[in-house]
Amino acid sequence: MMFIEGNIRKMNAENETPIQYSIVLSGKNLPINKHIGSIISLKWNGVINCVKCGKQTNKSFFQGFCYPCFISAPESSECILKPELCQAHQGISRDMEWAERYCLSNHYVYISLTSGIKVGGTRYTQIPTRWIDQ
Repeated sequence: MMFIEGNIRKMNAENETPIQYSIVLSGKNLPINKHIGSIISLKWNGVINCVKCGKQTNKSFFQGFCYPCFISAPESSECILKPELCQAHQGISRDMEWAERYCLSNHYVYISLTSGIKVGGTRYTQIPTRWIDQ
């Protein structure tokens, strides 16, 4: 039995055949594919850490931010979930340097067929990860 502790984040996916999944815990990149079909137990230790500043918090907001980071971090701007609300093209952002890298970068429209047809958009840095996620 292996015991590893750490904050859970989104799994990594490498575009290979088959797709290679891994998760980072305790600073180690752990391959997941070899555990497909196995029983894996996760136990929450009651600790929540902010994904931005790492501070321990009683409650998380918007995918794991503490409240101060949720209010101020560019990664938690409302335009992350609603791109049509983005104002970076008008020079308005919580952090223009961040917005130039993420909001004002090349984006691609894609079509996926999962439970139905979906049209989405993603940044060039998320190809092929976003497609694999679909």
